[in-house]
Amino acid sequence: IAFTVALLTLVGYGSTLPWVIRRLGVRGPDADTTTAELTDLLETVVQAGADRLASPELVRADGTKFEPRVLEDLAANRRRLAEQLAANMAAQDLESVTPTQEAYRIMLEAEQAALLDARASGTYSSHALERAQAVIDADMARAAGGGAVA
Repeated sequence: IAFTVALLTLVGYGSTLPWVIRRLGVRGPDADTTTAELTDLLETVVQAGADRLASPELVRADGTKFEPRVLEDLAANRRRLAEQLAANMAAQDLESVTPTQEAYRIMLEAEQAALLDARASGTYSSHALERAQAVIDADMARAAGGGAVA
């Protein structure tokens, strides 16, 4: 009986939910709202990184201080990259995606799936899996940000 009740409830709600959403006029965020939110989030995150670099307690692993110019350059470069990412994501729409970019995204999705399979198989060490994941994540971030494909 519990199974039947659960099944009927899921089917009932599942089949009527799209209609309820349309009737209520629920809409997802528009592109401008999403871009503004992303820009705000990136500014917050990048500022946290810049604040950490500006901390007087910041030292290298060996206990020596970083050269101020290194930290200033790094913070400026990171801010510029975040601004470029936000601008690229704001400008990117389906019509602007090149065949190469689309194929690259498909390839990365397949690589991610293969990595998940490899993780499940237990064949590879966690260290090797983490490094492979970092490579795929970097490529996915580059592709999402409109950067050059490899």
